[in-house]
Amino acid sequence: MQINTLRGLACVLLVLFHVVGNNSASGLRLPADHWLAQANAALAYLRMPLFAVIAGYVYAIRPVGPHWLTFAGGKLRRLLLPMLTLGTLFGLTQMATPGVNAQGEGSPLMMHIVPVGHLWFLQAMLLIFALTVVLERVRLLDTLASTLLVLVIATGLFALARVPHYFSFDGALFLLPFFIGGLAARRFKLNGRAGAAGAAFVLLVCLALLVDAPLERPVDAIVRICIGLAAAWLLFVARLRWAPLEWVGQHSYGIFLMHVFFTATTRIVMQKLGVDNLAVLVPLGVMAGVAGPVLVMRLLDHAPWLRMALLGEKLPAGARHAKPAPVAPLHHSHPRQDAGR
Repeated sequence: MQINTLRGLACVLLVLFHVVGNNSASGLRLPADHWLAQANAALAYLRMPLFAVIAGYVYAIRPVGPHWLTFAGGKLRRLLLPMLTLGTLFGLTQMATPGVNAQGEGSPLMMHIVPVGHLWFLQAMLLIFALTVVLERVRLLDTLASTLLVLVIATGLFALARVPHYFSFDGALFLLPFFIGGLAARRFKLNGRAGAAGAAFVLLVCLALLVDAPLERPVDAIVRICIGLAAAWLLFVARLRWAPLEWVGQHSYGIFLMHVFFTATTRIVMQKLGVDNLAVLVPLGVMAGVAGPVLVMRLLDHAPWLRMALLGEKLPAGARHAKPAPVAPLHHSHPRQDAGR
């Protein structure tokens, strides 16, 4: 339930990000000096890093075993299928719908080579899981010392390397330190209260560095990693539990995948109606971005094949072997033979 609370928090922050927008040409198109735009930008140090830390932590609970092909197949289904279905739908919608941010960006031929919107995260996680399988097989994640070495190398690569945006290689480099950090926290039980003071100290020092003067790479990149890891560590240590966020966390994957359809639609409708009050637009957009995907998931409860295609879920055993229900003769009147299925 604590993990679901953190998932819910990460989801709400992501939905808020797309409601507000990451610059003056997206979302609510706020000027860069608006307090809400500045707060939204500052949360970049926590938003996607928290998702990656949670992914690493959960992976450590059920790591890849000797049947790594089964593990790989599951990750491909869970990440690749939604990217190809919902990602393609979202990309085409962006290109065709007036009033949608990034309208016309890119080319259909480059779709998924150039990541589509927020779904860069899925491509990045596919690369990270592939690398994790290799690291596990060469036993570089077996001890705390070797895992911390991997974390340091991953941070250095993010700070120093220049990689293309294609297939989200840059996103994978950014998320890898956080994933390894979450894995280490679970595998070596590092998320106890003893490290909270150290994490708080690191967080305060890094924030002071940011406030003092603008930083350039590689220092800025290292500070970003430290802030994300320290903030996530403190959230884990706090053992937060809040029922509304737990509920959001239970539906986090569907919300992550589909929220953009509902935040954009809500914004466009409100603009057509002449509503420009932020006190209305922001909470309404967030609520639509959370509730809309949950409603779609409910509608798909009895469509396992669609849930697999859109959400990457595993087919229930019954759905895999289900046979068409027999058709009753027209001259008989009796209960449906497949009612119990």
